Amino acid sequence: MDDDQFMREAVERFTRPWPQRRGIESIDRNAAVVLVKVPLNQLSDALAEKAIESQRNVMGAEIEVSGACVFAYQLVGHPWSIMISGLLYPSILQSSELAQLSKQLGQAVITLLVIKSKII
Repeated sequence: MDDDQFMREAVERFTRPWPQRRGIESIDRNAAVVLVKVPLNQLSDALAEKAIESQRNVMGAEIEVSGACVFAYQLVGHPWSIMISGLLYPSILQSSELAQLSKQLGQAVITLLVIKSKII
């Protein structure tokens, strides 16, 4: 398979309609996703209390990231907000901090870890 054909197939796979997708699709990397069952504004308020800096409504904007950070967003029509880490793994994503966040918000918090396995 040549590089052009590989790229065409990759683009086709990753841009197919959502109703045709099943299961968890992954680009095989280490990742942590945290789901919080609250509206995004409520989650943002709680995170801003712990943050050095907080920015909202940055879709399409250029932002500067200088260290550990969390990105929070919510898909339209879904009750869960989503948090992912930026460059470094911030302490807010540790289990003790998430338990405190869950208690503060009075809602469930779910952590999904995707860890790439390496067979030796």
